[in-house]
Amino acid sequence: MIDLHCHLLHSMDDGSDSIETSIKMCEIAYKDGIRKIVATPHFNEIWKPTLGMIEKKIKEIKEKLNFQLSIFPGSDITLFYGIYELIKEKKVIPLNLTKYLLIQLPHIFDPRVIENLIFQIQLEGFSVIISHPERQSFFMENPSFLKELIKRGCLVQITAGSITGKFGKKIQKFTKYLLRNDLVHIIATDAHSDKYRKPVLSESVEIARKWIGNRAEEMVSTFPEKILNGEEI
Repeated sequence: MIDLHCHLLHSMDDGSDSIETSIKMCEIAYKDGIRKIVATPHFNEIWKPTLGMIEKKIKEIKEKLNFQLSIFPGSDITLFYGIYELIKEKKVIPLNLTKYLLIQLPHIFDPRVIENLIFQIQLEGFSVIISHPERQSFFMENPSFLKELIKRGCLVQITAGSITGKFGKKIQKFTKYLLRNDLVHIIATDAHSDKYRKPVLSESVEIARKWIGNRAEEMVSTFPEKILNGEEI
């Protein structure tokens, strides 16, 4: 399996707090069947990691691993005032340096502003992956807006814990709705720790398979692989 969204890198954001934690997260992921991870530290108004910083942390982790786990650079980008200029100047890190940007929408936003901003980002040659919309109340109340973003070329990534019920029954129910209505392309861990939010995909895939069949497996293998390679979905 491939995990496209993981806060694996130590001391960069609210994810791993030490290289020891990062190593434990890698061990958990490997035992779960994950063989490729994109390290996606937050890129927002507080944290602005550079490619050099990310690659340095990846190197430090890989030097301590005694098993074959591929780790790629990326970032988890929150839309905020001024982000378009940073994207245009290529200051943010796409997933594995491809055209794919993992984008998290702010908790409160104007849909018209978001539509326009995403359109501008697409004009720069990037493809947008909307990160965990199932955990945002706006989408729960307005699922049609998510449908519109998909029609406009966006992909959707949901969190493994949303499927298993880790974030509550309400989010789990909405996640099931999204999956059954073909509004999801990727399942990822969005892991932050080796304890409370672990890099585990297998349990969520098993549950999702009961809801939508074998398409669940494509969301942690086929589609993520295409994204890593910069190919079209």
